[in-house]
Amino acid sequence: MENEKKFADGFSFKRAEKAPEFVIGRLSLKVNEAIKFVSDNQKNGWINLDIKQAKSGKYYIELDTYEPKSVPVNAGKSMTDEQFKKTFEKVKAGLVPVFVVQQSFDLTQEQYGKLKYAEPVNVDDDELPF
Repeated sequence: MENEKKFADGFSFKRAEKAPEFVIGRLSLKVNEAIKFVSDNQKNGWINLDIKQAKSGKYYIELDTYEPKSVPVNAGKSMTDEQFKKTFEKVKAGLVPVFVVQQSFDLTQEQYGKLKYAEPVNVDDDELPF
């Protein structure tokens, strides 16, 4: 299943509530599990992980499995500011997945960054591995 979540075994993130403002949180690794997870999921020596927040407020780490499937239909076609604004609202509302937009247009770095974190979180506590 393409949209199946793959939690990062051996990785834990906790927000540092009482730490100085510049400290966001603590990433902890259970070495043997983390090494196996990274080895099993790396592509060309790289792995991308997303730190996300469940509806309950708990943090979790998920493998970013996005891969472009084909050459974009609109390769070389940019999105106007107005098109991007409308598309961004649809992504935020959960009506259009980010990967569809990414495959359909050549996005600027700024547009890509905004869209990547616009999708709503749809994880319940019972889906978390801890």
